[in-house]
Amino acid sequence: METAQPPSTAMSNGLRSERKYVQAKRRGAASTTKPAKKRSGVFTGIVLSATHLDATQRTRLEEVVRLMGGELSGTFDRSMHALIAGGVGSEKYFAAKRWGVPVVDAAWVEACFRAEDLVDVDNYETPIFHKLRFSVTGWNEKISVKNEIIDLISTNGGNYAASMRPEATTHLVAESFVGPKCEATLTYGNIDVVSDTWVRDCVAADAYLPVEDKYRVKSEVIEDRRAQQRKKMQALRNKRDREIAEEREQKEARQAALEALMASEREALDRSERADTQLTLLSHFSVFLHGFDPKRWRTVQAIISRTGATVLWEWNPTATHVVVGDRPNADYLDMLRRLQPDLEEITTTDIMASLQDGVVPPRKRRRLLICVSRYVGTERLRVETLAKELGARFTDRLTRQNPAVTLLISLDLTGPKCTKAREWGIPVYSLEWLEGEAKTKKAEDEAASNKATNDKATASANNQ
Repeated sequence: METAQPPSTAMSNGLRSERKYVQAKRRGAASTTKPAKKRSGVFTGIVLSATHLDATQRTRLEEVVRLMGGELSGTFDRSMHALIAGGVGSEKYFAAKRWGVPVVDAAWVEACFRAEDLVDVDNYETPIFHKLRFSVTGWNEKISVKNEIIDLISTNGGNYAASMRPEATTHLVAESFVGPKCEATLTYGNIDVVSDTWVRDCVAADAYLPVEDKYRVKSEVIEDRRAQQRKKMQALRNKRDREIAEEREQKEARQAALEALMASEREALDRSERADTQLTLLSHFSVFLHGFDPKRWRTVQAIISRTGATVLWEWNPTATHVVVGDRPNADYLDMLRRLQPDLEEITTTDIMASLQDGVVPPRKRRRLLICVSRYVGTERLRVETLAKELGARFTDRLTRQNPAVTLLISLDLTGPKCTKAREWGIPVYSLEWLEGEAKTKKAEDEAASNKATNDKATASANNQ
């Protein structure tokens, strides 16, 4: 079997003659003699494809094929007349072997050019191990077997070397995964460790075969490590599957709870509409709805309207309360809390309780962190006392974060704390405002206490 040779002098001269004619024609030479075109029809109707050629080789091949009237295609299918292969193991190579398309060296094109006719492809088939570099390890007590493997490699186009080079060696044929060469492949990472069975099967098939798992010589340590890794990955996948299942169940539970809540909201609205009553106990509320889908928004808006509260289409500083739905935007809510620390967050359950029991939803002030400025002596102590009565936290230091002060109680709008508070967007109020909040809370607590007492008395009377 012939192996690839450099382009012949005949081919080079033919191409050079063609170029000289074209260049002379462009210069407008008075007399030019076009070279003979005996080769122009050799590849008429022939379509070839190529694999494992560098850019220079491919450009030259394409030029020669076109000069002989053929076509070099960038794709490959079973209709191709031949695959010009500068190496083995590509997808095109395996497809050509499956379809019975000849796989030949570029020397075949050269031979056709020289002969000015098609020549037999059998003498130019790409060798099985073309451009592959092998090393062999093992069979120390079976030298004849080792020599036979080396002979099979060498006579079928492969290059054998006793030593391995990571930048050149492609395959190590090993009796077992033992010895320095096998250990070195773990470091190199780009050398296939194969059995002699693979070499023999390639020769028997007259083709380079893919290195399938059955042909690989494996390290027991590495395989154990890989098995452990696979086991770990499977455990992670199982854990993730469980988390997904739990998340799905929680989502379904939340959805069921939401649907039950929405049913309660609709029922509360129906009862209110049948009673034809319009309460006024929440008439001092300006309510902003956030995090509701459009359909539920209309239901909740109708419920709130029955309590006498004003429903705002969007937030503005006149809002006193925000009702948070099941789809809130956390960043948006944080912004609202910074802009308006006294904005109360209530739920639809609070609103429905107002319809059913005639009570005002309790104020929630525990998230407030109050700082004081320019009040001294008894007035400063009064601020601290009122803050605690409201259930808020108190601090002397004005901080923007960790923790973030939400309210500054100041004697006036002067002083470094007040300047910083206004710069950071922290609301500034007076002691009088804080006292008003405390009175409101006291009234709410008394109302709640009286209701609880009445409810207890009513329940006791019913049980007698």
